[in-house]
Amino acid sequence: MSITKRVVLVLTIGLLTVVPVTYAQDGANLSQQKLEQYTQAQNKVAGISQEYRERLGEVQDREKATELRNQARQEMAQAVIATGLTVPEYNRITQAAQNDPKLRERLLKHQ
Repeated sequence: MSITKRVVLVLTIGLLTVVPVTYAQDGANLSQQKLEQYTQAQNKVAGISQEYRERLGEVQDREKATELRNQARQEMAQAVIATGLTVPEYNRITQAAQNDPKLRERLLKHQ
């Protein structure tokens, strides 16, 4: 699954918010460690997103759907933090990757 598709999955659940991009346009100041952490976080977030999308597809009650979305956000945030990144760092890298083909390519090499 491509980074863009994974980002869309995450955005549909609502973990991410748009934040200013602070990484250099080519992602040059993103360390190898941050790339690895991001890739780990992204894989975990994508799995959680998929799990909750399936669960949400089976729910018809609005309150239950809201509860599931909140659980998904919390689990995704915890998954990101467990990799050593903060949620704002994860969001900044995601946003930068959407706008920077070179960074996106670097991230794809780590998958």
